[in-house]
Amino acid sequence: MFEERIQFDYNSKTEQIFTTISERLRQGFKISLLFTSPLSTNITSPEKSRQQSTCMLPQAINEKSAIMSSGPNPIAQQIQPKNVNVEEMNTERTEEVEPNQHSALQKKLNQAIENFNKENYTTSLAQFQSLYLQTEYVIQNSKLKQSKKKSVYIIQIQVIYYISQVYKHENKPLLAIERLEYLLKNFIINDQDTITKLTQELAQLFMMAHKFNKALDIYERLLKEYERLNWKADIAYTLCNIGLIYALYQHNEEAKKIGVESISIAKSVLSVDDLKLKECYYLMGYIYFLAKETDFALEFLEQSVPDETLHGDSYLLIKSLNLLAVVQNQKGLFKQSIQSYQKALEHSKEKHHGHLLNNMGLIFMEQGHISQAKKVFEKAHLLISKGQLQTKTRAKKNIDFMLTNLNFQQ
Repeated sequence: MFEERIQFDYNSKTEQIFTTISERLRQGFKISLLFTSPLSTNITSPEKSRQQSTCMLPQAINEKSAIMSSGPNPIAQQIQPKNVNVEEMNTERTEEVEPNQHSALQKKLNQAIENFNKENYTTSLAQFQSLYLQTEYVIQNSKLKQSKKKSVYIIQIQVIYYISQVYKHENKPLLAIERLEYLLKNFIINDQDTITKLTQELAQLFMMAHKFNKALDIYERLLKEYERLNWKADIAYTLCNIGLIYALYQHNEEAKKIGVESISIAKSVLSVDDLKLKECYYLMGYIYFLAKETDFALEFLEQSVPDETLHGDSYLLIKSLNLLAVVQNQKGLFKQSIQSYQKALEHSKEKHHGHLLNNMGLIFMEQGHISQAKKVFEKAHLLISKGQLQTKTRAKKNIDFMLTNLNFQQ
């Protein structure tokens, strides 16, 4: 084990500090941090565990994930740090944590989560990273009873998880993967459901990053675990995701075979309105869409759309309607396609509008409705949020292309 002493200026950016700590820990260093300020304090980071997670195994975690929310957190309660002897750490220090230390940390966590839920990702990321350093300081520089130390670790765990989620929402899957893998490798998870949810999320992030082989490896390990536990609904969902990866690699027949098996299992254990069954229908429709079998794709996608009176705020509703509209247009069902997009716009958050409007504009353009296409593209172009920058660029290109087309027609 190598030891390294790292010095930061008091005004160093939190992102720089957090990234440096993570990198050194990943390389196996035991590090000491020195902050050069009037309140300069030595902080010793805990040694990184080499041991893998208890079970390194997408039901996808919801967009506003229920896994870690403000208030009591059943999943975080099941996670403890690996290879950390809480009785022996810093026993030479005698100072106790202030009585309100934990409540102050919890308050800061709740504020950061509130900003995250409001989609203020830049602000929440800075808050989470600052809070990570504060929890690290408290753990390393206070003589805590085990119960109190565990409560601070629970906050730290939530912080690491939410940093991963911020990067996910900012479309930075590789950074999100790095944080989530750190969490899985360095903390003991005592609850099997928690393990699988976190590893499902990891598989989804690998899908986002187009690292399909790694996602497939995780899904296959998840499948073995679900079969051992006889969790049939999760078996069905995982099979569908495996089938989708086969379809992405154009192994269409194998993908469809796996998908049919998953739907059969899901229907045997889930009610018709269960979102997990609807998700399986969506993935099956996606498999047939990739196989260019639009009749079957249309059939499954129509079944995948959740009842908006029950699940009007579900992201599944939006992505199902979006893909359904694409397939409807391919089938020549122009009016139905536009209606599907309009319904998706009605139920989606504004951050999804740019993507949906851009797709709708393409359909208007394909059908020769140039003036309507121009209006829709301009609406998409007006969306200025950072997360929709790519959509803005696409919409602007579509406007330019369309204007060129108009000039050609004149």
